[in-house]
Amino acid sequence: MLDSEVVRISPTRYAAVEIQRRLTGLAAIGLIPLAACLVAGLALSDYRFGLVGLMLVFIAWPGVMAFAWLSLVSAPGVALKIRPQTWSFDDLSAVITYYSYGEESEPVDSVELDFEKLKRFEIRGDFAYFFAEVPTFASKGEYYILPASKLPSGLAQRLTDLLYDKQ
Repeated sequence: MLDSEVVRISPTRYAAVEIQRRLTGLAAIGLIPLAACLVAGLALSDYRFGLVGLMLVFIAWPGVMAFAWLSLVSAPGVALKIRPQTWSFDDLSAVITYYSYGEESEPVDSVELDFEKLKRFEIRGDFAYFFAEVPTFASKGEYYILPASKLPSGLAQRLTDLLYDKQ
């Protein structure tokens, strides 16, 4: 077993995956009222509808998006995953141990990630993403994020080969 040091993952990383999965729905919800204001303004030749559309874009939607971001990162699954954590690797799995906050942190929960059940593995920038269930618009998925520098040498290639062989 190869253990990593204690790491913390920013809630922004998890929110980015969630927003990416819901982007089409969020964009449609945001564009419908804006399009309605533009059509009404053009049909009635009234510039005030354009002002209402601008207020939506610059005043209402940032507040709505802030609330959406808070609800995404405060979900129980994400709240656990942003705790301090260590990863223990062996050949076929990884054990993620989550710790409490504070100076004397104690283990709170642990999860075993079986590499045979991985659906997708990717490295984006400085982070490695392990997808046990790929997120879609209808399903939130199950995924874990780890700084890529904490991966044992050769693990990324092994996981890529394993997933390629499954296809």
